[in-house]
Amino acid sequence: MKEVRYFYVPDALHSSELPEDEARHALRVLRLGIGDELYLMDGDGSFVRAEISAQTGHRCHYSILEVLPQERSWKGHLHIAMAPTKMNERVEWFRNYRMALFFIFSMFLGVCLQITNGYANPFITSFGNIPEFQDTFGVQHANILISLSQISETLGILLIPFFLKKFGIKRVMLMAMLAWVLRYLFFAVGNPGGGVIWFVLSMIVYGVAFDFFNISGSLFVDKETDMDIRNSAQGLFMMMTNGFGATIGTLLAQMVVNHYVYNLSPDAGPTAVWEGWNICWYIFAAYSMVVALAFALLFRYKHVPTAD
Repeated sequence: MKEVRYFYVPDALHSSELPEDEARHALRVLRLGIGDELYLMDGDGSFVRAEISAQTGHRCHYSILEVLPQERSWKGHLHIAMAPTKMNERVEWFRNYRMALFFIFSMFLGVCLQITNGYANPFITSFGNIPEFQDTFGVQHANILISLSQISETLGILLIPFFLKKFGIKRVMLMAMLAWVLRYLFFAVGNPGGGVIWFVLSMIVYGVAFDFFNISGSLFVDKETDMDIRNSAQGLFMMMTNGFGATIGTLLAQMVVNHYVYNLSPDAGPTAVWEGWNICWYIFAAYSMVVALAFALLFRYKHVPTAD
């Protein structure tokens, strides 16, 4: 019985060469050569009978002998769903007002984090197009300036145990939200020349904005959930911040920056770009302030300072 050899070629009907992995398998493993027959599948229902027409090193070319029509053998549809957990206590925190609200605001803060991750460096380097700032330290060494954020972030971790014990998660989260407001405002009023101090302050408050939200939030989830659902709760916290929050933050921030910075008329000068960036930072600061006010009004948590 003749051996049938199948290979996956995404564009089998319009290509004449096997993909690199398939070619390696055909030539090195199966030891096929010119004239050997093979069958190709494109993953979209097409089957092709072909033969090897040429081989050069690791490359394998083929010629189509016949296109084999394939009828759909199954008329049904496949649906994949995830069943809810059988243990009701594992989803109890979904029905908990405080935890549900906490996760929602975690997503809102994830938006804030993504804004500076994506646009802090382009903003600072854009000053290089303005003659009076071209030779300033901030423009020439933007990465060094931004690295102050990581230093602040490292030092901010040391403050978390004290602040959580003294003020509780609600006030600590509010501090993080207000720190985001200050970070954006400092960007708006600063520049890499005489106003570089505002950039430095923005980098310093980043440690509070990040740590008092990400690290403290994770500790809060750890404290408020039972052992058997703790991993799931931490996973949801990360998904809301670095998943949904980061995605929404990327899309919304891009819309704002494109409108006020990148989509300016061709004759707009560097100063107009600077003004556009300032408008963006004021918008982001206003967003953070709205989130902070909503959190202060809606999130209910009574902290006992003497508790561990």
